[in-house]
Amino acid sequence: MPHNVFQIEGSEIGADVMGEEKIPNVLIYENAEGSLGVLSRLVAEPASYHAVVKRAYEICYKKSSLLSDEEREKLIPADYTNLLNYYNQPYHQLIDVRKIYNTLCIMMNADIEVRSAGQYQSYDKQYEALEAARDHNSSTEYEFLKYLYEHKLRLPDKAQPMFPEQYYVQPDFMYGDRIVIFCDGTPHDLPEVQEDDRNKREVLEDAGYIVIAWHYATSLADFVAAHSDIFIPIS
Repeated sequence: MPHNVFQIEGSEIGADVMGEEKIPNVLIYENAEGSLGVLSRLVAEPASYHAVVKRAYEICYKKSSLLSDEEREKLIPADYTNLLNYYNQPYHQLIDVRKIYNTLCIMMNADIEVRSAGQYQSYDKQYEALEAARDHNSSTEYEFLKYLYEHKLRLPDKAQPMFPEQYYVQPDFMYGDRIVIFCDGTPHDLPEVQEDDRNKREVLEDAGYIVIAWHYATSLADFVAAHSDIFIPIS
């Protein structure tokens, strides 16, 4: 259905049935040279996701409102005005709009929340966990975390992550397993502290980590905007 919303050719979005018969899955992929950016938009933009699901519902059932019981009883499995096409001929006997009605209704009303790999808590619970784990002597960590939460931006995966002893450093926050965040308050204005910071952070960079530091004198809005690929909006 994405091609109906994003004005692309149906053949540019591919789909393959995968998995065992009792636990089936569908792999959806972009089947064009280069990246169309369609599937990433479905993840990053809730409005695009809802537009695709709404259009799928309209195509399957020829209306945008819920079907009455009488209308549902009159449904036929599928035809060439809705789901059947040349590309899915091997599955024509399996395709049935009646079987996906309830699922589409749920998807149309679903709220979207993007979580990082390994993040299993809700956004609010993740914030609470990070707030509990951060250094409570650091006002910059507090302000940083609070800003992300209040602006509904992607939260770190860890606070005060433990690092191997050879690094002799502990970042304030961490995204995934490679991006580390330091929140530098007034103690980091001292020349000797700045030198120590530089040495430790260079060690991390040499080890392949992406090191990002926010200094309290920089506005959080500017800092976040400079790293918008990390601090993405969460809906």
